[in-house]
Amino acid sequence: MKRLEEFTNTCRSAFLTVLFVSTLQGVHSQLLISPVSPLIVKDLAGNNVTLAVSFSGAPDPTLTWLRDGLPVVTWTINSVFPPDIDPNSKDVLHVEKNGSLTFIRVPLNYSGNYKVEMAKSGVGTASIQFTLQIFEIIQSVTLNTQSDLVKEGIDQFILQYSMLQGVIEQQTLNRNDTGSYSVRLTNPFSNVTAQTDVIVFYGPDEPILKATPEKSFYVAGDSVSLSCQSEGSPQPTVEWIFNGQKLSGDLSGVMHLINVQTNQGGVYTCSLLNQKTNEKREKNVTLSIYERPSGSPVCSVLSGSNDSLLYDCDWMGGTPQASLSFPALNSTITGEGNLRLTLPASADLNGKTVTCQADHPIQQNTCNITARNPKVFLPEIRATVMDSKIVVSILCASEASPQAVVSWSNESGAITTGPCTRSAATPRS
Repeated sequence: MKRLEEFTNTCRSAFLTVLFVSTLQGVHSQLLISPVSPLIVKDLAGNNVTLAVSFSGAPDPTLTWLRDGLPVVTWTINSVFPPDIDPNSKDVLHVEKNGSLTFIRVPLNYSGNYKVEMAKSGVGTASIQFTLQIFEIIQSVTLNTQSDLVKEGIDQFILQYSMLQGVIEQQTLNRNDTGSYSVRLTNPFSNVTAQTDVIVFYGPDEPILKATPEKSFYVAGDSVSLSCQSEGSPQPTVEWIFNGQKLSGDLSGVMHLINVQTNQGGVYTCSLLNQKTNEKREKNVTLSIYERPSGSPVCSVLSGSNDSLLYDCDWMGGTPQASLSFPALNSTITGEGNLRLTLPASADLNGKTVTCQADHPIQQNTCNITARNPKVFLPEIRATVMDSKIVVSILCASEASPQAVVSWSNESGAITTGPCTRSAATPRS
C-alpha cells in the first residue's frame, strides 16, 4: 500500500513537471515569417507574380501587406471573412491561404517595396520586405531633339527618347556638340539602342576679308578679287554691297572686279547670313582706285599787282588730284591740282629757278620756272611797203620772265602800253 502511494506521488510530480515544461515552451513560442520567393522579384508586366511566404510559431495570425508604407491588404489567415483589399487594387491583388501576395496580370506601375507584417496576440509580430520590379519589353524606341533648330549658345538642349519619355539634357550648347547621339535601354528581359544625329547650327563667325592681289591701292585698269570667308553651320551665304547696291559673287564668297575704274573705289560690305538661324554679320573693306593726272605739271610765273610775282603750278585731273607745292618758296602751302603763290618781287627771286613738286600716289613729277628781269635791248626797225604805204615797225626784243610790259612813247609823251612791236604807216611819196 505504501509503494502504491509512492508511485502515485511520483507520477503526479512527473505530470506537473511535463505540464510546467510544456507551459514554459508555450510562453517562449516565436512567430516567424520566411520568404519562399526571392526578396527582389523581377518580372514582366502582364504576368502573374507572387511574393511567396511561409510562417510558423502561431496559428491564424493577422496579416497586413504594405506598399511603400501604405496598407493595401489586411486579413486574418483562415478567417471566413474575405481580405480587406485596397479598392484601387482589387483587380490585381490576391491573398493566398498561407498569406502570400499574388499580382494578377501585374501592371508596370506596381513596382515598389512591399512589406508583410503578421501578428498573433500573446505571441508577437514578424515582418519581411520584398522589392518588386516590373519591366516591359523595350521596343519601338526613337531618339530625337525637342527643337528642330539646334543653335549654338542656347541655354538648354534636350534629347528625348519616346519610350518612357526619357530625356538627356545638355547645358550651354556649342558647335563641338555636333555628332551622333545614342540611347541604350536595357532591363532583365530586353534591350534596345536608338540613335540620332544632331547638327548644332552656329555662326557666322567674324568674317575674314581679303583683296587679291593685296595692294595699298589699285590703278585704273587693274583687276582685283575680293573674298569673304566665315565659319558657320550651315555655311553662311555671302552678299557683297557697294553704294547700297547688291553685287554678284560666286558661291564661295569671292567677287571678281575686272578692269576697275576710279568710280569703283570706296567701301565694299560683305554681308553674311546663316539661313537656319537668321544670324547676320557684316564687315567692310575699302578699295582705293587711283588714276594719274594726264600729261605733266606745268609751271609759270606772272606779274602781279604792286610789283609782285604770281607763281603758278598746274597738274589737273587724276584720282586723287596731285598735291602741289613750291618747297623753296613756302613748304607749308600746298594745292590739289593747282597752286598759285604770290610773293613780292625781290632781287633774290631774279634768276632763281623755282621747282614745283607734284606728288601723286602713282607718280611724282616736277616742273621748273625762273623769274628774270628784262635784259638790255636795242630796238630793231623794219620798213615794208603795204597798200602804197610804208609801214615802219619798231621791235624791242628782250627776254624776261614773266613777260615784260612794254611802254611806248615819243617826243609828245606816252603813246601806249602793249606788245614789243610798234608799227606806224605813212603815205608813200
